[in-house]
Amino acid sequence: MSKLNHILEQILGLSKAEQLSLAHKLLDLISNSTIVEKGKSVSFEDPPFCFFKEKPTDFRVTQFLLLIWSEKSPLEANHDEIAFRLNISLDRLRHLFPENVGLSFKECLKRIAMEKCKIQMVQSNENITSIALDHGFENPSSFTRTFKRFFEAGPREYKNMCDSG
Repeated sequence: MSKLNHILEQILGLSKAEQLSLAHKLLDLISNSTIVEKGKSVSFEDPPFCFFKEKPTDFRVTQFLLLIWSEKSPLEANHDEIAFRLNISLDRLRHLFPENVGLSFKECLKRIAMEKCKIQMVQSNENITSIALDHGFENPSSFTRTFKRFFEAGPREYKNMCDSG
């Protein structure tokens, strides 16, 4: 269990208002992160969680997002288990996503996976195909199509822009 998961489980005893306030503070901390790679700072225009239309109003959605962000592969994580830990059915959780973050559950998971891939591409010299497969994409062409849809550039093109800039 990651440290983040442990902390989130400890706050379950707080009131819903206190939980929501704390979750929003955590989201603010995460979204203000800067990555330093090869002696240069890379500030992402879309840091984790700032791609949502607005901050979630349901704490269970906020908690799920934080828990899924801590998973190596958001697409392959056990979503039922995470929902169970949050005391909500997966079907109900899926229903809450569009009204809370402006994306469907599936699109949200893809976006989080894309953000994680994008960060790993900039931080490492790892092969793009390996990164895609590690984060739950079935094949490189599926990853490339999804990457282009979210970031308007292919993964190689994006990595080259980051390396040269």
